[in-house]
Amino acid sequence: MRFQTGDVVRLKTGGADMEVLCTAQRYPFPEGEAEAVLCIWEDTHFRFEKAFPVASLDIVSRASAWPLHGPERYARPAGPAT
Repeated sequence: MRFQTGDVVRLKTGGADMEVLCTAQRYPFPEGEAEAVLCIWEDTHFRFEKAFPVASLDIVSRASAWPLHGPERYARPAGPAT
């Protein structure tokens, strides 16, 4: 299963919906290098970012279902001009 930027995924064990930021062919997990998916999600006003092994994730929806995906979705709004 190939993940792409903007896909919405969830851990197979459950949890929050997360958005895929990118993938890595070789990520240094404590158990050894493996293919990884870097995800971002929000919970109680905090943003979290973490890499997960590919085998631990299920796709909830593909990127085309989201009007704005990737890092742009989490960009801070511009402040007032000074």
